[in-house]
Amino acid sequence: MLVRVGLADHADHYPARLSGGQCQRVAIARALVREPAIIMADEPTAALDKQSGREVVELLQHLARAIPCAILMVTHDIRILDVADRILMLEDGEIEESYRGFDRIAAALTGLMQLIARYTSGFGDSASPEAVRQLPDWQKQFREHQPEVHLEATAFVARRLNTRLARRAACMQDTSETLRALEEGIREFGGRLAARPPNVNTALADSFLQSLDFLMITAAEAMANNQPDDIARLIQLTGDRSSVLESLRGRYFDTHGDLSSADRDYLFDLANLFARLVYYLRRLAGMLEPVNIDPPSTPDKSHQ
Repeated sequence: MLVRVGLADHADHYPARLSGGQCQRVAIARALVREPAIIMADEPTAALDKQSGREVVELLQHLARAIPCAILMVTHDIRILDVADRILMLEDGEIEESYRGFDRIAAALTGLMQLIARYTSGFGDSASPEAVRQLPDWQKQFREHQPEVHLEATAFVARRLNTRLARRAACMQDTSETLRALEEGIREFGGRLAARPPNVNTALADSFLQSLDFLMITAAEAMANNQPDDIARLIQLTGDRSSVLESLRGRYFDTHGDLSSADRDYLFDLANLFARLVYYLRRLAGMLEPVNIDPPSTPDKSHQ
């Protein structure tokens, strides 16, 4: 255990020859050597400077997860709170519960959204060579990280949480699943664009791409900023899929009567896929917090 806490070369040293941080490492080794189910740490960084305190709690966290065991730590040092999964804040006799793990998951979900928002820059005839080159790497990154984030969110759902936190955990799990479906749809959209029939005007297909690109950027900004105005804007842009489809069909079909049946089918499928992506973005907007949406009105039972 001394090897694991980095003190193998100090095994024969007396305590007086150890620094404060090294003494705390000995305490960690002593606590973990019997692989306990729980460790109770009372102000473990109280006598340490900032760097030593940080090293001690990160080491404790790493080793406890490797065993594994739970750590119950009492501290006034707010600089180390980010290493905790669950935080109970006691102030003026009131307890407030939170999970730092939620912040990590939220940041990871935002990163996934920003990643797939780049996809559209590698689609279409006007795609930049650099984006086309990086597109496979972006897709690989998403496939590698999304399952990890989803599993972490699912683990929180399985825990005993208060109502507010349980709802937030379920929302993060749904967000992860929606991002997965959105990413699959966008990859399919890129494939459809690449298979554009020669007789279909490039401008028609590019109009879909430009609209999707704008919506993806708006969604990525809404997730990153998490501001009511940004979320409300995304909700407004994605609120009515039926009107979106009507507008698209009127624009591409009614005004282009010279299209062949195959070309019409292509544009029809592209429009339907675009509408499905709009639906995923609308779902995503509804999962963000805070969401600036008026509560639904109570139905008038006299008309039922």
